[in-house]
Amino acid sequence: VIAQLCAVAIGGAFGALARFGCTQLGALFVGRDTWIATLGINVLGSFALGVIAGLIGRRGEHWPLLNSLLAIGFLGAFTTFSTYAVETLRLWQDGRVLIGVAYAVGSVVAALGAAWLGARLTLS
Repeated sequence: VIAQLCAVAIGGAFGALARFGCTQLGALFVGRDTWIATLGINVLGSFALGVIAGLIGRRGEHWPLLNSLLAIGFLGAFTTFSTYAVETLRLWQDGRVLIGVAYAVGSVVAALGAAWLGARLTLS
């Protein structure tokens, strides 16, 4: 249990730093529209988690520490549902309702598609 807690903590620290870096990099290109960076982060993270789930599903639970490090720690901190929710709300409050709805729906569809694709590529 201690080793898994450490793996989650280490993965989470690096995942949070990666998300921060991607958001900062995204801001250079899209300015205040950080929702675009969040969309990319969440879709990429969903794909990566699909890959990890596919690999673990194929090989069984042989990698609990790797799962804790990457899936729970890194990707748990890298992706963000709460930021997606707040950014959607801000788009609506700013009168950008159509963009907000497209972002809300498109994020779910794109993330599910990415997770499916990642799992499909590793299960084949």
